[in-house]
Amino acid sequence: MGATGAMATKPVLPLSQLQNPPLADTDSLPTSPIVSGRLLMNYLQLPLVAENSSGPLAAGLWQITMPEIPSRLQQVRRTEPLPVPDLSDMIAEVELTRRVLTELQYRRLDLFTYSRTELEPFTPDYSYIKPQNIQLIDGGALSDRIIRPEKIRGIELKPRYWFFSMETMLQFSQNYISENWYKGGSSNLNIMFGNLIVRQYRNKKIRWKNELENKLSVFNAAKDTVNRYRVAEDLLRLRSNFGYKAFKQWYYSFDAEMRTQLFTNRAENSLKKQSAFLAPMIFNSGIGMKYELDTKSKKVYGKSAKLGLFLSPLSYILKWSIRDDIDLARHGFPEGKTIVHELGSAIKAELVWNFDSRLSWQSRLYANTTYDNTVAEFENALNLSLSKLLSTRIYLYLRYDDSVSLPDGKGTYWQVNELVSIGLYFRL
Repeated sequence: MGATGAMATKPVLPLSQLQNPPLADTDSLPTSPIVSGRLLMNYLQLPLVAENSSGPLAAGLWQITMPEIPSRLQQVRRTEPLPVPDLSDMIAEVELTRRVLTELQYRRLDLFTYSRTELEPFTPDYSYIKPQNIQLIDGGALSDRIIRPEKIRGIELKPRYWFFSMETMLQFSQNYISENWYKGGSSNLNIMFGNLIVRQYRNKKIRWKNELENKLSVFNAAKDTVNRYRVAEDLLRLRSNFGYKAFKQWYYSFDAEMRTQLFTNRAENSLKKQSAFLAPMIFNSGIGMKYELDTKSKKVYGKSAKLGLFLSPLSYILKWSIRDDIDLARHGFPEGKTIVHELGSAIKAELVWNFDSRLSWQSRLYANTTYDNTVAEFENALNLSLSKLLSTRIYLYLRYDDSVSLPDGKGTYWQVNELVSIGLYFRL
């Protein structure tokens, strides 16, 4: 009632003089431009809450002189640096805000939305918060716990010299083989299984590459009345190449390779054996120079090329058969002999060209001459990955051997093995 009577007896100042504009107009708030925006909140921008105590009202009215506040445009245009606020400025701003609230409560109580008594039930209860006992650490003790850089043991990274890779495939294929193919066989639809395991040692001076490869292609011989199943391709190959760096990409090199087959293969509609395990076994070796090139594209992901070229001016070939009941003439054996020694020259080239991460071309060229006879092999495989495990493969194997005997002097020394397949392919 005292507050109401006071409002009736004292003149009410206009709102413009109290500097209490609508809340959306922030240019005229009673805050100093020096400390503007530095407070966490301004109570004049919140719903007004009337205080219960009449102490401030008994002190009477203050003569409030509002500071001159420049407009927003003037604040943006000013070029001199703003003064840095200190604690006294912020305290003065809080005191000014408190006085304005007191005057408003005395003169315009109708502007207040709540009273302090109404808000007391909603006061947060902080009694459940447990106090934290913070123990200060002695500076001397803390310095003893600091880990010095010289006390940190780094991880020793050992250089890697050995590398491993593997290729495995299981494919269904259509196969064409010429009638004079040196290992026999016939055109067919078959299943092919292949493995290639590579283990190599590489450092700044030495290159040592070891390969173990096996291929097996089996088909159902529908036209064969003697053999229910036949072998179209059977290869077991072990190769090792050792090189010592001479200059740039050239290496002094020694190369050795052993080839044979695992299963017995017979001629069509006949029990005559054409090849078997260690019948024959061909071993060739040579010394010379090897060139290596390995490049990767920086623009196309997965694009790379690897080239290996081995030139051997001196090579040695050993042909040996553990059995004499097979057709050794088709393998270049003279009649009545199961072992042959030959000296000559050889060249070997291998190319792996990855056009991208899905399409690749593998090529191998081998040629050896004893200056009486020549054997040349040109092997190509185009692989297209359809998914992570599924791929299609086009394979072409050309072979020339003028050491074989031609029946009745007719035929050709060229041999062809062509394969189109689709199936599983995994590379590590």
